[in-house]
Amino acid sequence: MTFWLQHGHGKADRITRLSARGALDGVILSPAHEGASSLAQTAAEVRAAGLPVVVDPQTYVYSIAGASAREHEGHGLQFSPIHWSVDPASIETHVRAALNANATIGATGPFIAPSVLQRGFRDAWAVTAIQYARVSERLATGRDVFASLVVEDSALGNWADIEEWLDVATTLQVAGFYVVVARDTTTYPVAWDGQRVANLMRLTYRLTHLNGYRVLLGYADFDALGVVAAGAEGLASGWHYGLRAFRSDRWIPGGYGRQPIPRVLSQPLLTPIEARGEAEQILATALATTVLPDPSVRSILAGGVGRWTNSQAQLQHLIELSTAVRGVAALPDIATRLASVETAVDEAASLLGRIDAVRVMMSPGYRPRLEAMRVALSLFRRAEGF
Repeated sequence: MTFWLQHGHGKADRITRLSARGALDGVILSPAHEGASSLAQTAAEVRAAGLPVVVDPQTYVYSIAGASAREHEGHGLQFSPIHWSVDPASIETHVRAALNANATIGATGPFIAPSVLQRGFRDAWAVTAIQYARVSERLATGRDVFASLVVEDSALGNWADIEEWLDVATTLQVAGFYVVVARDTTTYPVAWDGQRVANLMRLTYRLTHLNGYRVLLGYADFDALGVVAAGAEGLASGWHYGLRAFRSDRWIPGGYGRQPIPRVLSQPLLTPIEARGEAEQILATALATTVLPDPSVRSILAGGVGRWTNSQAQLQHLIELSTAVRGVAALPDIATRLASVETAVDEAASLLGRIDAVRVMMSPGYRPRLEAMRVALSLFRRAEGF
């Protein structure tokens, strides 16, 4: 596994188009966003493309106050609110329901264990999550099991708590961990705290290289390339912004987001920039081919940014992210991977400086995002001796 698609609302033909381009290594299906028969058909299409299928049972929804999942009932995955003190019989019921849903949908990849949203690494929710993993390893016989670590971003700020959690987590007889970080993001793209990313990298490194587990990082984007460098075997992302960063409030009914601003991914900047305004200005400078090296993208934009649709932007973003993730993962060792990501970040920051020099107005949020990536790499190196 290397680059996985995080499935969600508005699938259309995105999976088949991406698989036809050879951009995918697997798909994580969301039972909240398609009914039972429809999701089984989606799984069949993915299997026909020769890709593994896994199902995120999304049990964590029921540990979020006021949250719900639209299609869960049809999959047998709708439960009452889960308290941190959930009893063992209920945990077993939830695990068996997830196993049944996997069988009905036709999952062929590892079994992702149900879990809850942890507020920290030493709280009662963390204990409950471990119990879900233990029951899953007992019941999912004959299948690789991935324990779920679904945790709030703020918890990544305390390494001592993470290290204590690792002492327990590494006793689990599972094949790997499905890691999802719940971030409080209201804009896109947004800088991810460098210290927290460094600790996520350290957690990944300790699980993979020091303990032999596999790690699949869900709901991720370019700012998680350092986690791949640290040892994550797979990174999953999706076509819209809500599938690139997990937010717990997205599971609470009510309210509708605005239509997303069409963006175009600049691989050299490691950043999706606004098509209208930013890309328009860059096309009129000598930096056009450096910032946007794909001639087909430049050709579409040159005909008027109105021709650049969100559908095109989403496909381009995922193809470029797949290329970047696979490029890092293919390097022979951690030191080389870290150096590769570090070089890409430095070159992106330098390119932003060149863009500033030709007086193109760019979002002030891009540079802090790159700086956070650089800080994370540096802190990881220092802490783990690289």
